[in-house]
Amino acid sequence: MSDAPAGWYPDPTPATAAPSLRYWDGQAWTAHVAPGTQPATHAAHALQQGPTTPDGVPLAGWGIRLAAYLIDLLPIWLLSTLLSIPAQIAMQDEMNRLGEELAETGDMAAFWDGWLETTREAMAWQWPLSLLILAYFVLMLRWKGATVGKLALGLRVRRRDEPGPLPWSTILLRVAAFNGVGFLPVLAFYSGSWAMVVLVLLALTVYVFADVLWPLWDKDRQALHDKVARTNVVKVR
Repeated sequence: MSDAPAGWYPDPTPATAAPSLRYWDGQAWTAHVAPGTQPATHAAHALQQGPTTPDGVPLAGWGIRLAAYLIDLLPIWLLSTLLSIPAQIAMQDEMNRLGEELAETGDMAAFWDGWLETTREAMAWQWPLSLLILAYFVLMLRWKGATVGKLALGLRVRRRDEPGPLPWSTILLRVAAFNGVGFLPVLAFYSGSWAMVVLVLLALTVYVFADVLWPLWDKDRQALHDKVARTNVVKVR
């Protein structure tokens, strides 16, 4: 079996005389068994099916995961844009005033300090919305095991090593590592330090790109936030 791909094969140590299958994870036999017989073409079928969880549930590909996230993101982006219009107008007026002062005084340090303060004030409206978005992801994962976007495309989130409803600890770890990191720039702005703002934005940019792209080359198709929470996104239809 050392060269066989992961998949279901005739159980080498059946507990009963009835035919049964046991799941081979690509390296060793697992504890997952199922009744039935194994077709001779299983190895080719397993290769076509692609990677699975240890108990044989097909994993979602990168493209469909991205599509599901975009479905979730669109209404969030629209709501955020509409609610932020007053703050954006106020911020633009203040930036115009700061620009006029800069033209008169040439004090670049004062301009950037004013910009930081203006941005910090404009971000105040985001806290209630951000908390509402976090609650959406947490409650949907607890209730349905997936967000609306994933449900629409036949995907679910589950623990990698065992099926069943997601426990609160897994949900909170996953949401914190995926959605919660978006709070870091806001906190950095409140620090009042330009160095902190730049450092956090750079680190967050690297993390977000790595997190989004990681399933493309990961053998278990896990993003970084999946690895933190030990989850997989699987196909249920």
